[in-house]
Amino acid sequence: MSMIEFEDAGFRYGQATVLSGLTLSVGEGTSVGLIGPNGSGKSTALKLVATLLRPSRGRVLVSGIDTRQDARNVRRRIGYVPEQLGVYPRQTVW
Repeated sequence: MSMIEFEDAGFRYGQATVLSGLTLSVGEGTSVGLIGPNGSGKSTALKLVATLLRPSRGRVLVSGIDTRQDARNVRRRIGYVPEQLGVYPRQTVW
């Protein structure tokens, strides 16, 4: 089973298509680097995995779980640290 799977996944911001036809399977224990110029869809793809965005087309699966159908269960299985942290200035780990 793949840990992360994109099946013809795509995303649109309004009229702009920012990710189109992404098909990729990442096995458990595999390291993958997404490289490309700004605006090529790298962050959008990760946001689809993290359930921060819903695919406009296709499917994204994490451990066989569809991110659209069971986002809560997907979020229990992953960790996501974005480039810009969304934390409170005085928040501590405790």
